[in-house]
Order: sequence, then C-alpha cells, then structure tokens
Amino acid sequence: MKKRLTIWTLLFSITAAVAGISAIVLYDRVNTLNKEITRRFDNDRWQIPARVFARPLELYPGKNISLADLITELRQGGYRHKNPPLSAGEYATQGNLVFLKTREFNFLDGNQGSKECAIQFDKNTIAKTYDITTQQPIDECRLDPITIGSFLPETGEDRILLKYEDLPQQFIDTLLAVEDKTFFSHIGIDPKGILRALYLNFRAGKAVAGGSTLTQQLVKNYFLSNERTLRRKLNEAIMALILEQKYGKEEILAAYCNEIFLGQKGKRAIHGFALASQFYFHKKLTQLNIAETSMLVGIIKGPSIYNPIQFLERSQTRKNIVLQILFDDNIIDEQQYRQALDYSFPTINKNALSQSSNYVSFIDFVQRRLRQSYSKQDLTSQGLLIFSTLDPVIHTKAHSQFQSTVAEKNKSKKKRLQGAYVIGNRHTGEVVSLMGGIHPRIGDFNRAIDAQRQIGSLIKPAVYLTALNSGYSLASIISDHSVTLEDPSGKSWQPQNYDKTEHGNVMLYQGLAYSLNLATVNLGLQVGLTNVVDTVKKLGVTKNIELYPSILLGSIELSPLQVMQMYQSIAASGFQTPLRAIRGVLNQEKVPIQRNRLSVEQHFTTSEMFLLQFALQEAVRVGTGKGLHNHFPEYQRVAGKTGTTDGYRDSWFAGFTGEMLGVVWLGYDDNTSTGLTGASGAMDAWGSIIKTLPYSKVEPDTPSNIHWRKITPPKVKPSTNSVNQSLYLPMLGKGNTNHTPSQKKGKGSNSLQDSVESLFDSILQIFN
Repeated sequence: MKKRLTIWTLLFSITAAVAGISAIVLYDRVNTLNKEITRRFDNDRWQIPARVFARPLELYPGKNISLADLITELRQGGYRHKNPPLSAGEYATQGNLVFLKTREFNFLDGNQGSKECAIQFDKNTIAKTYDITTQQPIDECRLDPITIGSFLPETGEDRILLKYEDLPQQFIDTLLAVEDKTFFSHIGIDPKGILRALYLNFRAGKAVAGGSTLTQQLVKNYFLSNERTLRRKLNEAIMALILEQKYGKEEILAAYCNEIFLGQKGKRAIHGFALASQFYFHKKLTQLNIAETSMLVGIIKGPSIYNPIQFLERSQTRKNIVLQILFDDNIIDEQQYRQALDYSFPTINKNALSQSSNYVSFIDFVQRRLRQSYSKQDLTSQGLLIFSTLDPVIHTKAHSQFQSTVAEKNKSKKKRLQGAYVIGNRHTGEVVSLMGGIHPRIGDFNRAIDAQRQIGSLIKPAVYLTALNSGYSLASIISDHSVTLEDPSGKSWQPQNYDKTEHGNVMLYQGLAYSLNLATVNLGLQVGLTNVVDTVKKLGVTKNIELYPSILLGSIELSPLQVMQMYQSIAASGFQTPLRAIRGVLNQEKVPIQRNRLSVEQHFTTSEMFLLQFALQEAVRVGTGKGLHNHFPEYQRVAGKTGTTDGYRDSWFAGFTGEMLGVVWLGYDDNTSTGLTGASGAMDAWGSIIKTLPYSKVEPDTPSNIHWRKITPPKVKPSTNSVNQSLYLPMLGKGNTNHTPSQKKGKGSNSLQDSVESLFDSILQIFN
C-alpha cells in the first residue's frame, strides 16, 4: 500500500525546490554581476576626452599688450577681481598696475605653482613685472591657459578625473553630511537609512527622503539604467554589496565624485565635481569656499533644477539648506555659517560658457592636425591635454570685427555673404585665430580650410618674385600691353586690366603695386610658366597646378589656409615655416608625448624677399591697397595684396604688418557674384581686424647687398598726383645703404638735401 503524500510534505517539497532554484538563480546572478563590475571597474572605467587649451599668456617687460586686454583675458580665464587678491585665480587693479595670483598648472615644460605677480604698464606695453611679496623683479609671469574645447566621446560625457587624495576634506565632509552620513561604516547598503526613508515618505504622503547610499548611487549611475523596477533595485543592492567587498571606501568615493552628473551644456554632459567646479565657478575643487562647496553639493539633488547659471536664486536656497545641515552636524561653526549664508556669488558669466562656440572652426583645425598622429579613440578617451596656438584676446577681437564688418556689407545684399579668415604670427607660423564662416557651428563646412576658391591677383607676388629671382630689378621696365593667347583647344584668351586700359611700359614694382594684369601676364610669359609654378610650390603650396597662362592671374583654387601658408613665406623674408595650430601634447599623467618645435626652410634669399615686400608696401601706399589708410596711421608699415576673381565671385586680401599676418576671403557659397572687389570687401574686413591687434613696429635691416636709388617712375595713373613723384627704390648690388624706406621712400621734394643725396648715389654707382 502506497504512503499518501500529506499537504505539509507537499508544501515543504515545493518550498525547498523553489528555495533551491532561487539560490541557484541568485548565485548565477551574483556571479554575473560580479564579473560585470570587475570588467568595467578595473579595465574600462571612463573615457576621458582630450582637452584643448589656448596658448598660455606670458607677461614680461617689453611685451605689447594693453591693460584692458590683460583684464579681458583674466576674465575669460575665470580670474575674479578682488582687492587684494588673496587666493589663486584673483586679481586687482590700481592705476597702471595689475596685481594677480596665478593658479597652479601643468604646462608643457612642467608644473608651475601659484605666483603673486605685479604687472606695471606704460601705455600698451608692459614696463615691469615683479613679485608682490619680495618686491623683486621677475623675468616672466605666466597665466594658466583657458580651455577652448574638448573632443567628447560619443556619449557626450566630459569630466576631469580626481584621485581620493585630491578631494579636499571640507568637500568630503559636506558631501557625506548631505548624501551619506554612514558611508565609512556601512556595507554598501544602509538598512536603517532605508527604513527611515520609508517612514518619512509614508508620513509625508510623498517621496521626501531617499535611502540610497553613495555606493548605490554610483552603481545606479555607472552600471544601471534609470528604470524604476524591483529587479533594478535588487541588482543595485547586490552590486553595491559586491563593490564594497572588492574595493576600498576611498576608491569608491573617488569614483562617485568622478561619475556624478552635474549639468548639461548643449551636447556636453558635465560629470564629476572637478569639472563642475571649473564649469560653474572657474575654480579648482580645492579652491572653493564653504558657500561654493555647499552650492556644488546641493546640485546633486537636481542638476537641471539647481543649476546656478540658470537658476541662481533657487540654487542659493538649496545651498542654504546644505549649510544648515553642516551647522546642525557641527561641521561648521556659527561664524562660518553666517558668512557662508551672506556670501555674494560673483555674477556667473553665461557668455563665458558659450564662448567655446566661437572656437569651433579653430578646434576643427586642431583636430585635423591631431588626427595625423592620433586615432579618434585616443582623442576621445585617453585624457590628452592639447596646447594650441590660439590667442583668446586676438581671437575675440578678430571674430567680433569680422562679423560686424561683414554684417555692414550684408545690408545692401539680397543674399548673406560668407567668409573666412586666418590670422597668425608671420615669423613662427603659429595660427592665433581662424574662422571658417560668419557664424560657424559644430559640423559646419570650414571655409578657412576646405573652401577651394580662385585666388585672383593673390598669385601675382609669385610671378614678380620669379622675375626678381631671375635677375630683374624693381626698376626693370615691363610691358603693360595687350596680349592674345590660345589654349591647347584653340580657344583664345585676351586678359584685360581692371580699368580696361593699357599703360604702356611700367616699372616692375608698379605692375605689382597697381595689380596690372597685362604687365603680369607679359612678365609671367617671359620668366616662364614652369618657373612661376615652381615659385608657388617653394612658397608652400603643395597642390598640383596645371600649366595654363590663366594661372598668372590666379585661376588656381586655394583655401584661405593654403594662401596663408604661401604668404607666410613672403612675410617671413623667405623663411618658410609650416603653419602650426598645436604647440604640444601631454598625456593624462602630465607627461609630454609631443612637442611641435619650430621648423624652418629657406627657399629664397632675404634680398629677393626684401624687394618683394617693398613692392607689396607700395601696393598699400599708392596701389590697390591704399584704402587701408582708413585703418592705419601712416607710420605703420603695411604690406599686402588684394585679390578679385572674374565676375566679382571672390574678394580676397592677404597682408602683414608688425608681427601679424592675415588672409581674408569673402564670397557666396554658390559662387555667384558678390559685387565686391578685393579692396571693397576682404581688405576692409582685414583692416578692421588687424588695426585692433597689438602693434609691434618692425623695421627690417636692409640686406648688405641692397642699396637705395632715387628714381622717378613712369606715370601709371595720371589722375593720381603722387605717383610721378620721386622715391627711393631698393636695388640689388653695391651702393649707398644709408637710406631706408621709412626715411626716404616716397619723398618728392626738390630740396638741396635730396639733390646732394642723389648726386652722392650717382657718384657711388660710378665707382662701384
């Protein structure tokens, strides 16, 4: 007879089976979660984007910078006005003096601690730099560079990593007092905290308290989604327990401080307290006072609700709640509490946080150069620190002037003009400002780099340089008469001057100064198309150029950046330096892994370039660029060349003065007529930009094999009174080198002194 199964035996069996199965499932789940935690937490914790800095500002006696420009850069860098400056990142002014305390920073050449500096100005030049404490002169005061952008991973997350030892004790005390008082004693979950939260929420009839520990918050933010399910909460608790068993409290707390989401700026997600401190307060976490620390910790409750940039009053209220907790827990005394309550936050510059949009074209330029050496993964995950060449003060001025000038010209246009410019140092090749459009945005077509447009008369200096290299002088007579040519297909080409007039025989320098098409074509044919193209390539243009006569008038297509490279060789007296956007790179450990040192090649003699520069100065003094007199005083020597293409499709200007070199292009993207010449469009924009920049007067020494000869040139423009006056031309060969362009160029008087000097020149020529 079979033994009957009782109900209790059945229930016990079912319960045991369920328990066994649950244990197996739970064990398997714990094992899976353990592997996931180990894999991600040990090997793939965060993707750290590369960060791009502007050039550091070096302040030293003799530097050309105005007091106003220094203040502008201090503000852009988050320095705050406080008298006297007590903390790093503060400054004060007194008459022509600026007192400041720099911030510690890891530069390319190593770490520099905070310094207390005084900067004394004499007009727009630094007269003296000295240490505030010792009152002793110092050679240089260097400011930490501003951050102009970063290369975010696809997630859009941006952060600056901190180790536990980098966390200030004041910050740790504030964070734990508000978010997790028992952090250093619990096992990952806090049962008492959970029960307390349930009781408070039940009594209030709504959610007023949470029971999650910092460890649970880290698990939720780093490993899990935001879904509100029992399964997710169970996983969160299990993973928190595992995390606490595998890792120390300090490592968990540091991870939480690096992972926490604290704000959003467009597609950029602000993670971690280190970045949030700089984002909201322009300070390192170690530099925050109690009020700022409390406000930052208060943001955790709701980054979109308590954002101090958008909702300062609401954020202040939340800050006061945090301060009350600190006071009640005896973390701060009553005096600290009252002072922090009354602390007046400096106005947070909303525009400063959107300034990065002004740098998008330059950041694109930097990124393209970096991709020659680094992968996308390197740039978006390895925490590289990129030191660029951008000058934020120059860029701000250039960007503003460019936009306002083009906006003025757009008033009479049915379509909106586009444009681009590149500004750089004529000697070093460092690009200090670049714009690829009038209002560029991330992902836009970068016209400064990619727009291939006919360059028109910007090619002409290469033609005249070829002639000078072939034995011509600035006084050589060339023909400005009509010419008819046929291309290989038999189609004829008859170039014309802009004024539709032939000017007969003119001097070589006049052909360039007045941008005479016929003179240029005749000269180019005489020296040979092959030689002209060779000159263009020696000037730094690397693209293939087909040998058609039309290239003599600029039918080749180049980008503004390529034109900039060509004119850099001219402006630097024949010393070609590759254009640079990057000075160097540090890895995440602050170790240099790349230094872009100056590279120079010489393809032309300084004498040839001296002559060419003189002709380009004449182009501004009396030729097609004379309209620049509206922007510059007579003493400021400017050299440059206008460029206009057929049908007024492109308006160009390239020129240099002092230490600055710039190229500007204006046009329509559909290549239709703008109605603007180089002089009426791009030159005006160029002048409005360059005139606002620091001016350094450069008077190059006359090469030893150059002498000055007084000549009376032929009339090219009869309506212009000054063109038939005598002037001194630089000439190759031995002779009188006592006269310089600034002393004698363009003097047309018949004084006894001029007559004697002219006679003296003639006698010297006889004996030489």
